[in-house]
Amino acid sequence: MRVVNHFYLDLVLPLVSREGFAGAGRRTRAYAARERRSLAENAEEQWLRLRRLCQHAYETTPFYKRRFDEAGISPPRLQAPDDLKRLPLLTRDDIRNHLEEMWSRKYRREDLRSSATGGTTDTPVVFLRDRESVLEKNASQLRFNQWAGFGPGDKVFYLWGARQDYAQDPSWRWRLFDRGMMRRVWAHTSYFSDEVMASHLAQMNELRPRVVYAYPTPLANFCEYLRERKPDFHRPKTVICTAELLDEEQRQLIEATMGCRVFEHYGTRDFGMAAGECEAHSGLHMNPAAVYAEYMLMPGVDDPQMRDLVVTD
Repeated sequence: MRVVNHFYLDLVLPLVSREGFAGAGRRTRAYAARERRSLAENAEEQWLRLRRLCQHAYETTPFYKRRFDEAGISPPRLQAPDDLKRLPLLTRDDIRNHLEEMWSRKYRREDLRSSATGGTTDTPVVFLRDRESVLEKNASQLRFNQWAGFGPGDKVFYLWGARQDYAQDPSWRWRLFDRGMMRRVWAHTSYFSDEVMASHLAQMNELRPRVVYAYPTPLANFCEYLRERKPDFHRPKTVICTAELLDEEQRQLIEATMGCRVFEHYGTRDFGMAAGECEAHSGLHMNPAAVYAEYMLMPGVDDPQMRDLVVTD
């Protein structure tokens, strides 16, 4: 990271958003330290933390105490990952119907924050988080960003489809915070036209971002627009794609147009950013400190490489 990135990580982000970034430097460095451990060491620590999480859920939530009891297993009897398969998978309907039984009595209800699933495949489902989990998820994402050459404080141009992530009619205070302090500009992808593309290009050229952070399909469309018109446009140092699958044709188009490498990230609204590419670009690394992932065979599917991804936050 550059000097400006350390300054933002340790001072600016915690100052302007304690709710999201308190202790961001310490937390991010802890994730970096986990990367220097072996796979075996990471797997052992992950399993110990998972068992503690199960014990916590059993002792402090009516829902999970009943679920463990009905499955005929208790957290102290979890000896290996396969033991988890005795528990039924958590469904959206479970959360909709039993939310008030699912929050941990270790916390006061009013201290928990409401969040929601993204709604890509179904109606969004509300769930609850404590403050510490929000801070950890943000730090985990900061670390994935660092892999891609995106440090805190770098100028970033978001070609983004989720309108709830930014103000559509921002006040001057929000513009000062978003553009001045956070050094970012949002360009919507709700619809595209030549006029909209020209506006996005003007915004990008004015900002001159180090990073473009985008949905792959809108960014590929934007790159086609740039290539057809061959204007003199600013080229970033790195591109990060997330929110949908990045295919190889899109990757090649974006890299050829932007003149830099593309990094893919994977996550959801439910559990945050959980996997990302490193500079080797040979697949995505799951973060064992963020999620426990299981790859389950899909019923009725002959291809053994097609799996259901089951995630425990």
